[in-house]
Amino acid sequence: MKKYLSFLLGLVLLVSCLFSVASAEGWTCPSCGTSASGNFCSNCGAAKPSDNSAWTCAVCGHQSTGKFCSNCGAAKASASSSASSSSAPSSSRSGAITNVSCSSRDGVTTISWEDSGNSGPYEVVFTTSQWNNAVNYNQTSISRQQTQVSCLIPGVTYEITVRSSTASSQTVTYKVPKSTFTEFTKKDGLTIKPTYFDLTGDNYYSTFRFDLNYPRLAKTRDYNWVLALRTPLGYTSYVHYDKLTLDRQYSGYYWDFAISDHMDAVKANFGEIPNGDYVFEGYFNGCYYGSVTFKVYMR
Repeated sequence: MKKYLSFLLGLVLLVSCLFSVASAEGWTCPSCGTSASGNFCSNCGAAKPSDNSAWTCAVCGHQSTGKFCSNCGAAKASASSSASSSSAPSSSRSGAITNVSCSSRDGVTTISWEDSGNSGPYEVVFTTSQWNNAVNYNQTSISRQQTQVSCLIPGVTYEITVRSSTASSQTVTYKVPKSTFTEFTKKDGLTIKPTYFDLTGDNYYSTFRFDLNYPRLAKTRDYNWVLALRTPLGYTSYVHYDKLTLDRQYSGYYWDFAISDHMDAVKANFGEIPNGDYVFEGYFNGCYYGSVTFKVYMR
C-alpha cells in the first residue's frame, strides 16, 4: 500500500512539473508584440495562438498548420522574429532632389535645391553640351542644400546636376548672365606675350606672361576675377578665378602660365587641339572687362 501511494505521489509531482514548464514557455503576442507566458497576453489580454492555427509560408506562400510547411518543408517563422522584423524602423533615407534653382550676383552663382529626405552629402556637377567631359567644374561633400561657385563663365549655358548620396538627382540648364564692366576702362587692359604658339615638340610646355592692366584708382577695391579661354570650338572648362584686390598704389597684375595646362583642357573637352585664334577673356564681378587674342599651331 505504501509503495502504491508513493507511486501516485511521484506521478502527481511529475505532471505538475510538466505543466509548470509548459505554461512557463514564452511566446510573443501577435496583437501587440509583448513577450508573454501562460495562455493569455499580460498586456492586451489576447489568447495565445494555437500551434495548429493556419499560417502563410514565407518561402512559397502556401497555407499550412503545424511547425513546417506542408508544401515546401520550410520552418514556420516564430512570432518574435516576425514582430521584430515588421516593427524595425528603416534606416534608409528616402527623398528626391527637386526645385534646383540658380542665380548670379557679382560673379558668384548660387545653386539651391530641395530634398525631403535630407539625403546629403551632395555633389554638384557643371558641364556644357560642347564638352566631351568636364574635369574641373564639380563640388562634392556639400552638407547643406545650397552651394556657391565663382568659376562659371558669363554668357555660357551650363547643365547643372545636383546629386544626393542616395543617387537621386536633378539637372537644370542655366545661362550665366553677362554684362560689360563700366566702373573704369583701360586701353590694352589684357595683354599676352608671346601671341603665337607653335606647340610642336617641347614647345607644348612653354610658358607665357599674361598681364591685367587697370588705371590708378582713388581707393583700393576687391573683385571676383575670372579668366576664361575661348577656342575655335568653344570655351574650355579650365578657368582661372580668384578674389583680386586692386590696390590703388599699383596699376596691374601679371601671371606666368604654362600653355600646356590650357591645351590639356582643350583636348579633354573637345578631343583635339585645333589650329587658329584663341581668346582670353577677363571678367570683374561677372562683367566683361577685356580680351586678348593669340594664335595656336599644332601639327
